[in-house]
Amino acid sequence: METFLCSQALAEAGPVVVFARLSAPADADQAQQAVADLVHTLSEGSQRDLVLTQELYALAARQPAYRELTHEWMRRSRVHLEKHFDPDTARQLDALIEGLTLHRALAREPHDRTLALEAIAGITDTGGRAP
Repeated sequence: METFLCSQALAEAGPVVVFARLSAPADADQAQQAVADLVHTLSEGSQRDLVLTQELYALAARQPAYRELTHEWMRRSRVHLEKHFDPDTARQLDALIEGLTLHRALAREPHDRTLALEAIAGITDTGGRAP
């Protein structure tokens, strides 16, 4: 039970970081910059949090209760992304953030901000902004 409660606290904290980064942008360009900031903030953050996040994903793959936690985490993150992007684009960005964060955190030579911005632009410059 203690593991579940710790996992729940981690899952609730994740979208708070997303909200903090995405609450300020006034336009689509600023929102793209905020997503890149988020990738770098998460990848340069606590190694402990990174490990716990990956362990939570592994638990979610095996146990439905943890899967529900991660489902809610991803849903809440997308809600914040959808303030700036349509739902499909928000889902793509959510996956991109997770992937780039993990790759950047684990790489011997982490990619720079330019790569993150190019990937974000590749997803968002296709007309995927919310009305």
